[in-house]
Amino acid sequence: MDFWQQLFSGGFSPHGYCFLWNKPLIWLHALSDGIIALSYYSIPIALGVLVRKRSDLPFGTVFLLFGAFIVACGTSHVFEIWTLWHADYLLSGFAKAVTAIISLYTALALWPLLPRIIALPSAAQLEVANRQLRSEIIERQRVEMALAESEQKYRAIFECSPLGISITDEAGNLVETNPMAERLLGVSQEDHLERTFDDGRWRMLRPDRSEMPPEEYPSVRALKEGHLVEGVQQGIERTDGSITWLLVSAVPIPIAGYGVAIGYIDLTGRVKAEQALEASERRFEAAFEAAAVGMVIATPDGVFTRANRALEAFLGYEPGELMGCTFQDITHPDDFEGGLPYRQRLLAGEIEAYQLEKRYVRKNGTFAWGQLSLSLVHSGSGAPLHFVGLIEDIDARSAAESLRRSLEEKELLLREIHHRVKNNLQVVTSLLGLQALKLGDTAAAAALADSQQRIHSIALVHEHLYRSEGLAGVEFRTYLEQLTDMLLSTYGERAGRVQLKLDIEAEPLDIDLAVPLGLVVNELVGNALKHAFPNDRTGQVRVELKATTSGGWRLAVEDDGIGFDPQTSSTPSTLGVKLVRSLARQLDAEVSWQTSPQGTRCEMQFSCRSSRSTEI
Repeated sequence: MDFWQQLFSGGFSPHGYCFLWNKPLIWLHALSDGIIALSYYSIPIALGVLVRKRSDLPFGTVFLLFGAFIVACGTSHVFEIWTLWHADYLLSGFAKAVTAIISLYTALALWPLLPRIIALPSAAQLEVANRQLRSEIIERQRVEMALAESEQKYRAIFECSPLGISITDEAGNLVETNPMAERLLGVSQEDHLERTFDDGRWRMLRPDRSEMPPEEYPSVRALKEGHLVEGVQQGIERTDGSITWLLVSAVPIPIAGYGVAIGYIDLTGRVKAEQALEASERRFEAAFEAAAVGMVIATPDGVFTRANRALEAFLGYEPGELMGCTFQDITHPDDFEGGLPYRQRLLAGEIEAYQLEKRYVRKNGTFAWGQLSLSLVHSGSGAPLHFVGLIEDIDARSAAESLRRSLEEKELLLREIHHRVKNNLQVVTSLLGLQALKLGDTAAAAALADSQQRIHSIALVHEHLYRSEGLAGVEFRTYLEQLTDMLLSTYGERAGRVQLKLDIEAEPLDIDLAVPLGLVVNELVGNALKHAFPNDRTGQVRVELKATTSGGWRLAVEDDGIGFDPQTSSTPSTLGVKLVRSLARQLDAEVSWQTSPQGTRCEMQFSCRSSRSTEI
């Protein structure tokens, strides 16, 4: 009881006595301490709310100590007001003691934290840090977006790439493959990922088509050796037996858990093209060496790089001796300059090829005529690669050309001879005509007229030969048409009563056959016109020339006149009959006569060939 009495009273006088109970002074202190106490009590509340709301604030214990210290300070000010009227100084002392303890503990807790508190950034620093943090956040967002975009691009490229791509893990097992790799390898992605690199279902081939073991695969080598392995040609045999040729490269992936990236390029088309080119080269080689004409390949400077056996044989060289030679080395000095303008035009692209006949120099120094056909092969860019020349031996052709010119000259000479013979025969017929005019004997004049007709038939043969395209033979049908027209015109009014028909095979006849046959027809038709149709009698004369099945000829002249006996007749025509028989003997022909009051037929068969048959 004494303690509590002393605690709340203690026998002391209130503090108001010190102020002499001056009310203004007392209320000044009371109000001031009251306001201070209220302020002190509000501050811990604010700190408590701050600590509760901002659980992330550092030094939370210090905030609580500060709150307790401020509450204690506020309580001491409350006791200052209390002691103005109550002398409970011991209780006020205890309040101050508690305040002192809390203050000391707070001070002791604050000083060790002071360096850390000092190190706390200021508001400006925090603003700078916030700006940096925002920049870092924006940059991180940008990087994440770029990464996502890059991933999308990578995925688009990976899925749509014309290059086959496969990815393995660090053990070499396939973990990802794109659609092009599926197509090139002929294996679906699911089946692809189920296979290891040494799976027995793979059948990889070397370029020589021998089987490639797994240790030679570019992916295995890159995985083991740790560096890029590129440009390995590799074939893969599909399940259908076809082979896809690939150019394979593999590179290690420097990411944990990954092995290598494998790229495939389809070489099947190129390999087939190379095989076709190789086959073409073999065919060209065979054709080049087996060609019947000389062939040479030369540089744009004219140096020979290849020559075939035909050219070596033409020029008398041994195999390989023409290598390194030039066109000038094998060309006659007088003929070399003539080909230079053509070659320059060829190199300039003005012409694609040219042909030129010139003389070549054989190894033994003799000359030979050859026809050069030269062309120029260009590269894809248009640059000249090499000349390709064909040299044909035309020595025989040159000789044939010389012979042809000689024959043309002789043919011209023969035509002139035929022309002159025809003219001379016409002169003879004219002389006979003049002579007949001076004769008073009618029989002699008639004989001369017959002779004129016979000579004219011979001249007509020479005229046909002179006018024909070739001298090999006479177009006998045309010749007989003209001969019989001439006979009809010779006998005047009789010809108007007699019809002449020709049945002649249109085939040229040699002059040795045409002349005697023409004379035979002349005699027989002339005799028919003179003797077979007396007293204005009308009729028909038929001339037929046919080839027989035995290869000979049959000539027949018949009329439907009064007929005559060739054995007993004493008429002037007996000379004509004898002439016919003589010409038949000349042709080695058999003659037969058929005569009756209804007409006469003379037929002869002979084996003489026509000029065309002789040529055949």
